[in-house]
Amino acid sequence: MMQTLKTKVRIHPAFILACTVLAALGYGAALLVLLVSVTLHELAHILSAGAFGIKVEKWTITPIGQSARLRALESAPPSRRAAVLLAGPLLSFIIFALTWNFNLGFLPAHFISYSNLSLCVFNLFPAYPMDGGRLLGIFLGNRMGVLRANRRLACLSKAIFGCVMAAGFVQAVLYPFNISLLCAGFYLYKTVGTEQVSATWELYNQKLFHADKASRGVVPVRFFSLDRNGSLTEAVNRFCWDYLCVFYIMENGAVAARLTEGQIAKHIREKGFSGTVGTVAQMPE
Repeated sequence: MMQTLKTKVRIHPAFILACTVLAALGYGAALLVLLVSVTLHELAHILSAGAFGIKVEKWTITPIGQSARLRALESAPPSRRAAVLLAGPLLSFIIFALTWNFNLGFLPAHFISYSNLSLCVFNLFPAYPMDGGRLLGIFLGNRMGVLRANRRLACLSKAIFGCVMAAGFVQAVLYPFNISLLCAGFYLYKTVGTEQVSATWELYNQKLFHADKASRGVVPVRFFSLDRNGSLTEAVNRFCWDYLCVFYIMENGAVAARLTEGQIAKHIREKGFSGTVGTVAQMPE
C-alpha cells in the first residue's frame, strides 16, 4: 500500500475537460460510477503488483480510462505476471456479480453491474495495450519469439481498434453527439505503437543490456538451429520471455558450434549487430 501512495499519478488535462462537460450535460452520476469502477480495476493491478514486489512507475488517468506502468513486469515469474494482469478484470467481474441486484433510482437498471462487466470484457481484448493483449503478447513471445510476436500482435491490435472506430462511426450516426467509441478506438489505435516499443525495449533490457545481472533461478531451455551465416538479428528474433535460447550453428548439414543467448548478448553489447552467428561462435571462414 505504501508503494501505491508513492506512485506518480498523471492526470491528462482532457480528462478534467471531459468530466466537466459530461457533468454539465447531466451525466455526473454515471460518470462517478464509471470513474470508481475503473479506479478499482486499476488499483487491483497496482496492489497485486506491489504484493509481488513489482514497482509501479506511473499511474495515468485519461478521458478513456486509466493505466499503470509496471517496471519489468515481463521479468517477473509467469504465475505472478499473470496474476497481476488478471487482477483488474477479475475484480471487475466480481463487482459485476455482487452488484447485479443493486440498483440506484437515478441510474438505469443494472448500470453498475453492466459497466463492470463491460470493463472486464473490454480489458480482455487480445490487443495492445489491454490486459488480454499483454497476456497474449507474452504467450506468443514464448512461442515464436518476442520481436516477431510483437509485430504480429501490433497488426492485430490495429485491426481490432480499427473495427472499434468503425463501430464508433455507426454509433455517432445512430446516437448523435455520442462519439465515445470513436474516441476510444482512435486513442487506443495510437497507443499500440508505444506498447510495441515498450515491449521491445523491455526484451532488450532484460536479454541484452542486463543479461549478466538477470537471475530468475532455473529457466527452461529452447533449442534452435541457425546457419553459420545467419544474422544476429535472426537470432535475437528467437529470444523468448521465459526460456533460455540455445542455438546450434549448422554447417553442411551438421552441428558445427553452439551458442547461448548470453554469448550473443555479450557480442551485441561490445560490437553491435555486426557479423554473423558464425562470427560470434568464432568459426573459421
